[in-house]
Amino acid sequence: AVSPRLASLLGGALGDAFGSPIAGASLAAILQRHGPAGLRAPERQQDSLVVSDETQLALFTLEGLTRAMQAPGQSEHDLLAQIRLAYLDWLECQGLGQGEGRQPSRLLRHAALHVQRGPSPTLIQALQAGARGSPERPVNASQDNAGTLRTSAVALMPDMSLERAFRLGARATALTHGHPAGYLPAGILAAAVFGLLEGKPLQTAMLHARDQARAMPGHEAILQRLGGAIDASILPFSGCLPAALTQAGDGATALAAGYYATSRSRDFREVMALVANQDGDSDIAASAAGQLFGAAHGIESLPHDWVQSLDVLEALCDLSEWALPLWCRAAGCNEPAQPVLGQAA
Repeated sequence: AVSPRLASLLGGALGDAFGSPIAGASLAAILQRHGPAGLRAPERQQDSLVVSDETQLALFTLEGLTRAMQAPGQSEHDLLAQIRLAYLDWLECQGLGQGEGRQPSRLLRHAALHVQRGPSPTLIQALQAGARGSPERPVNASQDNAGTLRTSAVALMPDMSLERAFRLGARATALTHGHPAGYLPAGILAAAVFGLLEGKPLQTAMLHARDQARAMPGHEAILQRLGGAIDASILPFSGCLPAALTQAGDGATALAAGYYATSRSRDFREVMALVANQDGDSDIAASAAGQLFGAAHGIESLPHDWVQSLDVLEALCDLSEWALPLWCRAAGCNEPAQPVLGQAA
């Protein structure tokens, strides 16, 4: 019952690692480098699949939530406060902190999380200023799409609803990204993952998640982009991403591309190849696709040789084992929880 939760976390990491080496490259450059079929298998660095800073931060999001939820009945304010402190722990981990981090952290002992993976200056500045932004009091005007990926762990936790997953996903991103284009796609992705974990079909989960943003300022262009992807997903398949979903730079487009690719195949490798071989942000779109795919299809749907090569696998499994009783409660498990490492092997 917890398999789709672990799979969503792993799928996002795999998508990030798959798309990161070609992020920022044009499709023409990708095809020139990898041949007419494009990138079909992940590139390895010293036998590892290397994730970006956003997957690192996704793990810290989960750690903050797990720490907060050791005590029952935590408010959204309490959960966001612990997520914020977890992000400051990551900043310390990167050697860039101001001394406000240093919570009791399982992740700090994992060397893979101390490696810098090119975080954006805007993100670092927001964290060094304390990461105290909100939709009502934006910390900046950043539309950086990288924040889209890091907050879906809220959907994995107990005492969650569609509305709460959306709010927490958006608000956890708004700690550092002040523009609606920066935080609304994050809330929509978290709500879509929640819907999938509840057993909804992909299209239904995305439609319900998208509707959560309607009351928020600045939602119009985001919902239009996602609506276009939903419409395109029911048309005959052309074999590639629609051109409108391959423009670089905004989280809604990356999320829309991730949704579209996930809707087109039940083979994870095919989804990755479809979503990453494009002119836009291959890593963001592929990680969004991986999170949705894992939540929809579970752990057995992921290529285990890829999983075993993740540079953050040890950290991810360590943290997931701590979170497992909470995931089990969220999933309504009756059976004893099995070790996460056993499930991922």
